[in-house]
Parts: sequence; C-alpha cells; structure tokens
Amino acid sequence: MPKIKTLFRAVALVIVVVTLLGAWDNSRGLAFVTVTPIEGILEPKDVGFGDATLPDYQLRVEVAGSWETIGEREDTSAIGGLQFEVVERIDVKRITQIELSENDKLDDDLLERCEVQGLEIRGQAFTFVLQDRFDSQIAITWLFKTPLGVLLILGAVIFALLGAIRAGLEDLA
Repeated sequence: MPKIKTLFRAVALVIVVVTLLGAWDNSRGLAFVTVTPIEGILEPKDVGFGDATLPDYQLRVEVAGSWETIGEREDTSAIGGLQFEVVERIDVKRITQIELSENDKLDDDLLERCEVQGLEIRGQAFTFVLQDRFDSQIAITWLFKTPLGVLLILGAVIFALLGAIRAGLEDLA
C-alpha cells in the first residue's frame, strides 16, 4: 500500500509541475512594441492643409479576431525606432497580426500589415519588435481555461477543505 501512495503522490506532483510550467509558458504579456523603418525606405509624410510634415502613426494589433489600438504618435519620425508602451493586458501568444497606419486628416493610409509569428516581425517597409513580460493575470486566465488547470485548482480547494475538516475533528478529540 505505501508504494501505491508514493506512486500516487509522484504522479500528482508531476501533474502539478507540468500544469504550472504550462501556466508559466503561457503568461507572456505585451509590454512594448518598437517600430523601425527598414533602411533605405523613405518615411511617409503627413499631407495636410499646409506643408508636408512628419507622419502621424497609429499602431494596432489583432488579438483573437478583434483589433486593439496600441498607441498613436503625432508628427513623429520612426527613424531610429519608435517605441509604443502597451497599457492594456494583451497575451503575446494570441496576437495574429500587427498593423501600422499613417493617420491623415481625411483618410488613413495603411503602411504595413504583417502576420505575427514571433517577437520580431520584418515587413516590407517596417520592422516590429515586440517585448514581452511576465503577467500573472494572463497565466491565471490560461490556467482556468485548461481542464488540467481547473482540476488542479479544484483539487487544491478540496485538499484545503479536507485539511480544515481534519483539523476541526482533531480539536474535538
């Protein structure tokens, strides 16, 4: 009987460790995006009612089918790199596309749209570098969406309840 208990504990420990490693691996939130024009590509000009000026950039990402605006920069050059800090919680693994537009007064111009398959994306005119960071809320959200994570949390609750009941019974004795 002790060998079965030891085996059960070892299997339970492996399940817990694998689930927590999965949560860790799926806990990366988007922190910053750096946009840089590819060398030799001319930066667009913002054509308004006066002379052409520096562009007004808008950066967006597609996450699970909907577009999220990361930020906008008016009259700014991207030469040397333009960094957008991400305020919203965005799971890096759920980003499918990234898009850079030049916002005009009359009509926006799409400058680049790329599929996201890593943290560095090279388009035809711009390079995008995504910087991620650990985000515990994204990890917990992932954990609650997996059957193993739900079982793990349910097991922890049951274990805590049984421990409280056992401690209460020992106090009565």
